[in-house]
Amino acid sequence: MIKQLLVALAATGTMWAGTTYDTLSGDDMVRLLQDAGYKAELTEDDSGDPKVKTKMGGLNTSIYFYGCQGPKGKKECNTFQFFAGFGQQITAEKAVEWNAKKRFARCYTANDGNARVE
Repeated sequence: MIKQLLVALAATGTMWAGTTYDTLSGDDMVRLLQDAGYKAELTEDDSGDPKVKTKMGGLNTSIYFYGCQGPKGKKECNTFQFFAGFGQQITAEKAVEWNAKKRFARCYTANDGNARVE
C-alpha cells in the first residue's frame, strides 16, 4: 500500500521532483494524494492534529500526523503514519509472522481480534 503511494507520487513528479520536505501539513498530504489520483479528505484526530482519510488498493486508510506545530488548521508535522484496519480476525502468531517479514509496517490484533496494520 505505501509502496503504491510512493510509486504513484514519484510518477507524478509532484512530491519527489528535487524537493525535500522537513514537514508536511494535512493540506500538503491531501494535495499530494489528489495529484497522484487518490481521493483524500482532511479531518482531525482526537488531539487536533491533521488526519487524512483516503482509499488505497480498495482499503480504507487513515494517515495520522505526529510532531505537529502551529495553529489549528495550519499545523506542520514532521512525521506521519499510515493505518489500515481489516474486518478479518487473525491469531497473535500470524501477527508475529507478519512482523518478522515486514520492515516498514507492523501488524497487531485489536481488542475484537481483527487485524490492524500501521
